[in-house]
Amino acid sequence: MGGNLATVVAMDETEQILEKALSLHRAGKADEARPLYDEILASQPAHGQALYLRGMLALQEGEGELAESLVTRAVEGASGGDEKPDDNLGDYLNGLGQILYFKQDLEGAAVAWARAYDAKPADPGIAYNLGTLAVERLDWAAAKQWLERAENAGAEGWELLANLALVFMNERDYPAAVTRYKKALELAPENAELWVSYANALNRSSEPERAVQALERALELT
Repeated sequence: MGGNLATVVAMDETEQILEKALSLHRAGKADEARPLYDEILASQPAHGQALYLRGMLALQEGEGELAESLVTRAVEGASGGDEKPDDNLGDYLNGLGQILYFKQDLEGAAVAWARAYDAKPADPGIAYNLGTLAVERLDWAAAKQWLERAENAGAEGWELLANLALVFMNERDYPAAVTRYKKALELAPENAELWVSYANALNRSSEPERAVQALERALELT
């Protein structure tokens, strides 16, 4: 009985340390968060959340190899083997995909994000990552599928809208591209490159006067 109580107390203390580390991490205080993550891992080297968060901190600090090693361990521990996977598996795989993406291992990132989506299909960020990767690979059919799925799931941001506009430009659906670029500019009105892309879509939509206005706005911002 006493041993079980000690375990519960230790777990409570670990969660408190993790919560504090995460709060510091989110506040940009990496130097204060790092030793707290390391403290947890020193006593619990298989702690999934500590491995994942310490790995993502390493990525932010440019330590790609360390990040990949830590988050891979988190994924392996959460996969479950013959048991039910950990509820955090989708997040860990999404993080691993980001690490591999920044490493320029696009195939590895695609595999990790596909697994992440299988584990957590309601997460719009994972669908967005897959869509963005498809845009980079010029796989327009896949890009449209994933980006629209992300949009329908509630993803937001001018980058999503701009990528969808690119998809519609490729399909020569210029009015749809204009609509997405316009919405993107509502979120990022100071983005000169976005104004140029908007002007191109307007020109292709046979709206030359509005295209000129958009180009003039782009010039004002450069």
